[in-house]
Amino acid sequence: KAVYVPDVGALPESRAEEKELLAGQGILSLLVVPMLNASKLIGFVGFDAVRAHRAFSEGEVSLLTSVADVVASGLGRREAAQEVVKAEARLAAITHHSSDLVLVADSEGIVGWASNAVRLAMAGEMRGECWWDIVCAERRSKIRDTVAGFLASNQSENASIVLPDHLVMTAHGLR
Repeated sequence: KAVYVPDVGALPESRAEEKELLAGQGILSLLVVPMLNASKLIGFVGFDAVRAHRAFSEGEVSLLTSVADVVASGLGRREAAQEVVKAEARLAAITHHSSDLVLVADSEGIVGWASNAVRLAMAGEMRGECWWDIVCAERRSKIRDTVAGFLASNQSENASIVLPDHLVMTAHGLR
């Protein structure tokens, strides 16, 4: 919710600390809106009037709220991207010397990350490709249907999926 103080000097005694802080910066009027990311307060954006008292319009409140939302969204995306990079680095470190074929793929089968063993077995990078496209054509639809059924079951932790020909795929933390 926006905080609007039309006259810092008129703040009541119960707000003496805020009054002193704002007046000490020469602020006469103030409009502040929160920046939220996933309903968590991450900061504020505001207008300070320092030359004269100012009445802020609903349009200015709306504009400032939009700016706060855009900044918070950008910060959230940057934080999420940094977390993905960290997670991929941890996964790469864990699987670096493993012979296990490890893929991280979305629900459409598009590979976002693949272990060294996958890259060596496939003689190249699979990022951005659909992992079941490498499966022989006669088994592809059965594997795709099995995986789709698993994803639709809303299982959230570790699970093993028995694919056709008794090939076992282990899924970890899909949700």
